[in-house]
Amino acid sequence: EQGRPTREKEVSLFETMRAITKSRHLVCKGKRVTAHVTTYNRVYFSFTSYSSSSNSHNNNNHAQPTIPNQSHFSPESDPHKSVPPSNFAPSSNRPIGQHEGLGVHTKSSHHSHDSHSHASEHSHDDHHGSSDHHHDHHDWDAQKPHYDVVIVGAGAGGLSILHALRDQYRGRIAIIDPSAYSYYQAGWTLVGAGIMPVKETFKPTNIQIPSETAWLPYSCTGFDPENNSISLSNNTKVSYSSLLVSAGFATDLDATPGLKQALDDPHCPVVCNYSFPHVTKTFRHTQRFRGGNAIFTQPKTPIKCGGAPQKVMYLFDSYHRKHGTSRRNRKDTNITFITGIGKLFGCDHYVPALNAICDSRNITRQYNTVLSEVRGPTREAVFKTADGQTQVHKFDFLHVTPEMRVVDVVRNSPLANKDGFVDVDIHTLQHKTYNNVFAIGDCAGLPTSRTASAVAAQTGVVRKNMREYLEKGVDRPKSGHYDGYTACPIPVGNGKLIMAEFDYSGQPKETFWFDQRKPSSLLYFFKTTIMPILYWKFLVKGKWQGPGFMRMFTNPRNWSKKQPVKSV
Repeated sequence: EQGRPTREKEVSLFETMRAITKSRHLVCKGKRVTAHVTTYNRVYFSFTSYSSSSNSHNNNNHAQPTIPNQSHFSPESDPHKSVPPSNFAPSSNRPIGQHEGLGVHTKSSHHSHDSHSHASEHSHDDHHGSSDHHHDHHDWDAQKPHYDVVIVGAGAGGLSILHALRDQYRGRIAIIDPSAYSYYQAGWTLVGAGIMPVKETFKPTNIQIPSETAWLPYSCTGFDPENNSISLSNNTKVSYSSLLVSAGFATDLDATPGLKQALDDPHCPVVCNYSFPHVTKTFRHTQRFRGGNAIFTQPKTPIKCGGAPQKVMYLFDSYHRKHGTSRRNRKDTNITFITGIGKLFGCDHYVPALNAICDSRNITRQYNTVLSEVRGPTREAVFKTADGQTQVHKFDFLHVTPEMRVVDVVRNSPLANKDGFVDVDIHTLQHKTYNNVFAIGDCAGLPTSRTASAVAAQTGVVRKNMREYLEKGVDRPKSGHYDGYTACPIPVGNGKLIMAEFDYSGQPKETFWFDQRKPSSLLYFFKTTIMPILYWKFLVKGKWQGPGFMRMFTNPRNWSKKQPVKSV
């Protein structure tokens, strides 16, 4: 079938080919055809010379191709289950090169055809040409793989730029990411509050990548910007004309002693919305909570979305007020927010409104204090203050925002600055040393809150500057200018939300004409209903570059800048 098959067709194809491979051999135009089912929606056919007379007498005259291990290619590996199977191999609808589970090359297997992309991958002893290839598909050349654009990371930033450049560089873009799934991480706060099903926060990576793009499902093991090349985990290298680094942020659960063990214990009330394997645990223990000490933490290191650590706190409080538990036992329930920074929120414009909410709900705040150890069996959390003192708090519910860092391969590369982030110009997102390198998203060294909204605003900037560099040869393009815009929607419970929008200077850049510091039902609807659609249908497709174009109609006078910071 032409084009991308639907999931129903994929399942049907899989079951059909499993039935065919019980016999393993067919006859087609004088050739022996062997079907190799290698991934959930990927089937290869190998053709060998066939003689019906000789074969009818002796099937052993022909070498038997080796079928790869298919133990993890079963219908039970369903990406629509609540938690993706950890051993699910990424499937692809484009030629990507030979690796375990994605290709069969034996002496009797001269051709290997992709049933969806109609492209071929050739073994070293293949002497046939590539005249049968469709011209839109880019073949993997293990000897000299080169692409005009190479993208490291298939998160929101990488996918948005991939789609933004696909028309100009069709078939000349490669994206590197070993993950079988793409995640909507902004939805995990809602999953932890029981508002959004977890299955709505991830989709298979292969359906996010255009068919003409080379998806290389390997880990990046090293950068060599002097030679414009990247090393991969399959011991090959890829060269590029321009590189985009969108490797994201890694949550370091091992940085806090005892945290990983407590999270893995299903009975221990230690939870974390930042970890996908543990995100559903948050709501289970929210429901089980029957009063006591509820503690919510935030580290002093940079994190994804600076408002997320307190979002879960407001939703936790709102849930129990609505269902009666905290109201009935309110005098016996203590909610404490302990943060490693010196204020409640990064942008001063929204701090008074958030402090007012905490005061109205008797939420205690403690600043410049970081979590240093979790003692799950004894339900104790150990903290260290700025002056070096140690505090031990007993808890009945503990939500931990773990320390985060740039992945090692980026942090230890020539691309990184002293803090481990990609060393880019904060306005053009171009590397300060290597003109053909750009960065987007969490791994970029930008002094702004790391959110999906920031990625949306950065998409248009990177697209303009990369095209100006590649097409016009401008060493330091300036057609795209990023002012640090980011947005942090903070649900405060009761179906209402505060929408924080600001730039590098900390000045508000609000989209709507009303005061967004006041909890709004309209903004809550926007967060829970509109934003997931914007993410999957527009942001990762390169069609959403932030609300800047809307602001000229919905808030042309930038009303928020005219309001005193302390008024709510």
